[in-house]
Amino acid sequence: MTGIISAFGQDQQGISPEAGRFAEYPGLADSLHGAGQFDSALVLLEEMLLHMPRDYGAEDSVLFKKALDLWLAIVQNLLYKADYDKAYDHLQWALDQNIRSPASNRPIDDKCFHLIGNIYYYKGRIEDALANFNKALEVRLAAYGQKHTAVANSYHNLGVIYLARGNYDKALEFFNKALYIRLELLGQKHPDITGSYNNIALVHQYKGDNDQALLYHQKSLDLKLELLGARHPSVMESQINIGNIYDEKGMHESARTYYQKALNRQLEYYDKDHPNVGHLYLSIGTSYHREGDNRQALAYLRKSGKIFEHCYGDKHRHLTRLYNTFGQIRIKENDYSRALDNFQRAIIAGTKEFSDTAITANPSDNDLTSIPELLAALSHKAESLAKKNSGQGDLALDTYILAASLIANMRQAYQTTGAKLDLGQEARSVYDKAITVALQLYRLTASEKYRRYALEFAEKSKAMVMLEMIKDIKARHFGEIPDSLLIFEKEIRTQLNHQEVALLKEKNKKTPKDSLRIVQQEEEIFALKRSYEKLIEDLEHHYPSYYALKYQSETAGFEQIQSKLGEDEAMIEYFTGDSQLLIIGITKTDILLRSLPKGGAFGEQVRQYVGAIKKADPTKYIQQANELYQYLLEPVTELIHHKKRLIIIPDGILFYVPFEALLTASPARYEKDYSRLAYLAKDFEVSYHYSATLYLEQDPGPAGSPGSPVNFTGFAPVFDQSNEKIVYTGDTDPVATAGAPVPATLVHGKKLYPLPHSETEVRSIVDQFIHRQYIGVGYLYQAATEGNFKQEAPGYRYIQIATHSIVDEEMPDLSGIVFANPQTLSAAVDSPQNEDGILYAGEIFNLDLNRTDLVVLSSCESGIGKLVKGEGLMAMTRGFLYAGVDNIIYSLWKVDDRQTRKLMGYFYENLLADNNYARSLQMAKLSMIRDPATALPRHWSGFVLMGK
Repeated sequence: MTGIISAFGQDQQGISPEAGRFAEYPGLADSLHGAGQFDSALVLLEEMLLHMPRDYGAEDSVLFKKALDLWLAIVQNLLYKADYDKAYDHLQWALDQNIRSPASNRPIDDKCFHLIGNIYYYKGRIEDALANFNKALEVRLAAYGQKHTAVANSYHNLGVIYLARGNYDKALEFFNKALYIRLELLGQKHPDITGSYNNIALVHQYKGDNDQALLYHQKSLDLKLELLGARHPSVMESQINIGNIYDEKGMHESARTYYQKALNRQLEYYDKDHPNVGHLYLSIGTSYHREGDNRQALAYLRKSGKIFEHCYGDKHRHLTRLYNTFGQIRIKENDYSRALDNFQRAIIAGTKEFSDTAITANPSDNDLTSIPELLAALSHKAESLAKKNSGQGDLALDTYILAASLIANMRQAYQTTGAKLDLGQEARSVYDKAITVALQLYRLTASEKYRRYALEFAEKSKAMVMLEMIKDIKARHFGEIPDSLLIFEKEIRTQLNHQEVALLKEKNKKTPKDSLRIVQQEEEIFALKRSYEKLIEDLEHHYPSYYALKYQSETAGFEQIQSKLGEDEAMIEYFTGDSQLLIIGITKTDILLRSLPKGGAFGEQVRQYVGAIKKADPTKYIQQANELYQYLLEPVTELIHHKKRLIIIPDGILFYVPFEALLTASPARYEKDYSRLAYLAKDFEVSYHYSATLYLEQDPGPAGSPGSPVNFTGFAPVFDQSNEKIVYTGDTDPVATAGAPVPATLVHGKKLYPLPHSETEVRSIVDQFIHRQYIGVGYLYQAATEGNFKQEAPGYRYIQIATHSIVDEEMPDLSGIVFANPQTLSAAVDSPQNEDGILYAGEIFNLDLNRTDLVVLSSCESGIGKLVKGEGLMAMTRGFLYAGVDNIIYSLWKVDDRQTRKLMGYFYENLLADNNYARSLQMAKLSMIRDPATALPRHWSGFVLMGK
């Protein structure tokens, strides 16, 4: 993917030479520059510099500052000419002169940092550019405060760097911040606004939202035409970017119409070897490549290559992208030898020092640069090696291993969850292909190491963001960080989380949105994020043990898993690739791998299975339940034979599958009595987790830490419009407060129907605990508030929440658990203490539930969320894991509160008889199955256990 980034925010240099015959030169130089006459502008600026007095007088003289400003203007003009080396030399002189000036008289420090950052960016030295842009921002914030165009330019520049690194979410944050400042100070009609729109469009384009990107590109183009005219060079940027979007949509002719308009003007405006011309040739070549015209594609790509090599040498990310495109064309021609040569050159261009053109050579981990183009090059090389089929499988695997190292480096460099999730989705295809190569080598050699790599890649493809978050939590507590800093970290994190949830709620109101409030919230979030990121950077720098623990990237291996498994346990891990289903079975003593073809109908088969359970469709259910069993578990029957417990690590759509309801045998004839069917639940205790590595990260104890109290609390708002406020502790006649009935509430557009059996559910569980001399407390009706939950729940080992859930698969952080008196999205929430009655998924992450060993989410669809490729389900379960809960029971669909009450009663009865969680839930389900009235799988199989 390519795109023309809007020029960096250019600071006014303030050139004001002495009065006389040069007074009109600054304006004339600007006019020449705007017309593309860079050489003439440069001659004029240099003539101005020559006529400056040689003796600038005292170090604090006005002339001294003017001369340096003039020199920086020359540097800026050299950058427009793409003469980066000469610009760098001139800037070094300016820096040397600036250093000679007293510290109190250095108003151009920020401009120097700004310009050297530009130079480093254009030369492909992204990290050096980032460091200098940050220095410029620091100086500018101290000098000008937040509201200044120079500060906006720095934010814009930082956004460009994050865009180049593939951190699109963070890039968007900085572009938006720059835009808000510019709009406030410059108004809506200013050339700088067009640059903001252009780069915001690129973020949307790179994230795959071409429609939104096109809207912003068109806004940018329309404003440029109005303010600058049709012949201004920045108009070409928009034409090329709009052409790129049309090309990605498959509208190649329309795209090339835009390209041709830009090309005609570019060849008038720039030298023929200017990099902007090279970028346009790359876009045109890519368009012909997508259309299948490789002859035309190669012609334009070669033109681009000559320009890039002239401007950049052999090290630049633009060259990496160019050579990747060359290689992809050769793959289409089945010319893998030439494709590999191109991918090798792409790798050379994207690394720091590596220069070996032999395809058998790879760079070291330390030579990698964290840019998306290099990841693509490594992946393309590995895939080509595997397809070339010339005995280079090991080299292909080594290249995939290197790609995995780069993915880890990029993930560590990203600070936003959104960026990490985007990376995980891109990395997924890399791991898929790597697994295929590892399995091929295993079949050829039977070497154990290849089987290990298959597991490693499968684990790296699962919930790595969640794993990093869990490791971070543990690292804080074991990384020798003072308690005062930990408290401060949590305070900022809580404020940030609260503001993010409030912003999501404001943006998703069905009533008119408060645009001013949204801008204020985004600015508050921006400031909090920068403070939090600075704090984390300081912690990583000053506490090495915290850093080491946080970034331990090893995934679980066979020996680690086997050491944690009991004699009667088996772990079954799945990986759903584009064309294969990998099943990895592990017991205390044995390992089994099975790779099966995955047809296009697999997803539909899973959906039919789940749908048949929900609708109680016996014919379809029996067929799909048995067929899925044969596909998912029959291949490892020999491994799980005689085992009692299965630990399932699902993947992709398998997160929606209740394995317990699979049928190990199909009945010979139609069976009306569901209790007689051969459910998997009759043979095995079953639990689930996001990954084997996360499973091993759990505390080893089966039910909390040694000596932890056995106590229970439950919450049931009931929603019967009663104003009763009951805290139930086993009293036979609880006292309720008096008052008017509570009106029914619409939450997210849905009416909350009463759950009368949820009261009985919580009361009966409290009674079970009290009967055994344990503590049990139930919060019912108006006592079951969000505030009471946050205040009281952290002290309990077992927590039951019997209520409604809301699921937002598009905005997972707005999924939530409904407590008493819930407010709609239109209700304002100004502080974390002003609870709205809905515990949103985003809020759960801030809870401290380290003393809680089990949370039971006895509500509809409490384990459902957005399925993110490479990470799994973005459901409320993730928040509870992060909050410290190792075991969670949740639901996969809408459940009936009558049947749920029975199931939960059986579960706690078994638990209090000293059974573990998995066994207790299995026994509860078997009790439901034995009763023909509750034997339907929809009544009992929807609740599953994540944990031990």
